[in-house]
Amino acid sequence: MDKDDRNYCELFIGNLNYETNNDDLKFYFSKYGEILQSKVRLNKRGEPAGFAFITFRFKSSVDDVMKNRAHFLHGRELFVKRQILYDNQYRHERNKSSTKLLVYSYENEDILKKYFEYYGQILNLEYKNEKEYLLTFNDYDIVDKIIIDKPHILHGIEIQVRKDMCEKKETTVINRRCRFSVVVSDTNLNSSTILTTSTTKSKINEPNVNDLEAEILYLKDQLKSMTTEFETKIEDMKINQHEKINKMNDLTILGRTTQNELKEIYEKMNEEYNLAKNENEKLNELYVSSVLNNFNMRRTYSKAVKNEKLRCSKLENKYNTLMSKRQN
Repeated sequence: MDKDDRNYCELFIGNLNYETNNDDLKFYFSKYGEILQSKVRLNKRGEPAGFAFITFRFKSSVDDVMKNRAHFLHGRELFVKRQILYDNQYRHERNKSSTKLLVYSYENEDILKKYFEYYGQILNLEYKNEKEYLLTFNDYDIVDKIIIDKPHILHGIEIQVRKDMCEKKETTVINRRCRFSVVVSDTNLNSSTILTTSTTKSKINEPNVNDLEAEILYLKDQLKSMTTEFETKIEDMKINQHEKINKMNDLTILGRTTQNELKEIYEKMNEEYNLAKNENEKLNELYVSSVLNNFNMRRTYSKAVKNEKLRCSKLENKYNTLMSKRQN
């Protein structure tokens, strides 16, 4: 799973009971889909910090979890939100829960409303200045989905969006469990009666976890995950390069073998050519000799024919002379 996939498939679980472990968490949420990783975070003392991260294989599982809120486990109502990866520009955005979204765009209200209604119900759209709008949704999960889906492109131009951090009573996700504790009666777990207590440590009987500690834990987890991914990619690259080198070596050996074979074929053909050349020279010499012999034979034949004709002419004259004398 790459970085982008993990951004869509990871959940933050807050307000956990300190008795809840990884197996409990995995057992409860496994009904929504295959879980790749479940981590209940610990503080520096090695005690449960009251929050966890869950990574599903598919984004649809996260959607189902958010759609089926509220979730109760071991007498606590869990605070569940999509985990947003670390952003240098808006570092605290992933720890905040807000139903308000700041949008920076020169588009008009109707276009922006039509675009963002795709994610969920808009309760209010407030015009702040020529390029800044404040959108209020009916659910904080809608804002999280919009943040995760960045960048947003409209008419070829990127729309800048971020959570509104200026809400008076806005709380961080990690400290939300310390600001309230929802307890379900042990004697009647199906009762709809929910008892909400104040933030006093003695009343909720849980330690205060600050943002910095949670930030460090999360970054350590991210660093470990990225290191593992990096090592895996390096190993894959080594294997891939090794295979390429072996293939190149095979091709080199094949090339050398082919070169030797071609060299042998060339030498053999060159030898045959030289033999044919010598044979041709011999035949040429024989031809020249035959032509000369034929020429000499023609001269001898012509001379013999001429002499024979002369002899025949003399005999004919002699014969005619004898016949004339005989008649007289």
